[in-house]
Amino acid sequence: MTNKKEKPIHQIKIGRMRCSIWKDKGEYGPILKATSPVLVYRVPEEKRKGKKDNGWRERTFFNREETLLAGQVLSRAFEFIADYATDEAASDESATAGN
Repeated sequence: MTNKKEKPIHQIKIGRMRCSIWKDKGEYGPILKATSPVLVYRVPEEKRKGKKDNGWRERTFFNREETLLAGQVLSRAFEFIADYATDEAASDESATAGN
């Protein structure tokens, strides 16, 4: 058995805002899920409180301007999921039409 780390099937980024799309098993077949938007930022070395890392952090609260970006990221996530569902339905129809 391999211990493979799963990755999102798609990521949407606008500036420092991002959202990941994951494929999951649903009751009636695969479904897609979007994560909450996150804002990526870097903490300067002098403010890392002794942590030995690269300083990258994520946060899920936004100011007024960032809220608009979060909405745009979620809108694109919705479009991706809707297109994916349409493509899946079309491929299912073409597969059954050949029988």
